[in-house]
Amino acid sequence: MCSAEQFQQEARLLGINQRDTVIVYDNFGLFSAARTWWMFKAMGFEQVYVLDGGLVKWLELGLPVAPHYAQSPQPGDFIAQPKAGYFIDKQAVLAAIDDPSVLLLDARSPARFSGQESEPREGMRSGHIPGSANVHYASVLDDSGLLKPKAQLRALLSDAGVTNQALQFSCGSGITACILAMIADECGFYPLSVYDASWSEWGQDSSVPVATLAP
Repeated sequence: MCSAEQFQQEARLLGINQRDTVIVYDNFGLFSAARTWWMFKAMGFEQVYVLDGGLVKWLELGLPVAPHYAQSPQPGDFIAQPKAGYFIDKQAVLAAIDDPSVLLLDARSPARFSGQESEPREGMRSGHIPGSANVHYASVLDDSGLLKPKAQLRALLSDAGVTNQALQFSCGSGITACILAMIADECGFYPLSVYDASWSEWGQDSSVPVATLAP
């Protein structure tokens, strides 16, 4: 995550104003849009939403598209007001491993989480952070590529062991972890934190523990 100063500067260059409503989408349906949503929330901006189904669903519905991105005629007046705890580091995760009041959810695939599949990054250990549970980010979508109903999302989190703990989220690089943060927020859970560097940091640091699941 960049600094508040850089985020504010870039948001203003996009023409974003403090009183605007921001809608985020990506071209994979749901992959990186939630990361942008979480970044805005971390900067104290609440009027931000993710387009369910993304560009994929938009095109399926035959809705209008433009050949070029819009250009703002003048800078916006967006003000970054960073909130503590939205993004956390390795030390915060390490400190909470044995804390029963905190649960970390890993958004990677079950095979990567278990350690049965090698990591795509060279030199990276396989497995997961001890004490964490696995909720693959793709499992939050139905067969049409839309988010599952809230009751099903709650059941998904419950099956992973979520009750009333503080929740931390991790993935390969801090992107899809934000999808889990988004559905947890939608279901009313709090507080929520994303481990920004995620497995790309944890997996290459031999000083921190790694767990695997027997095949």
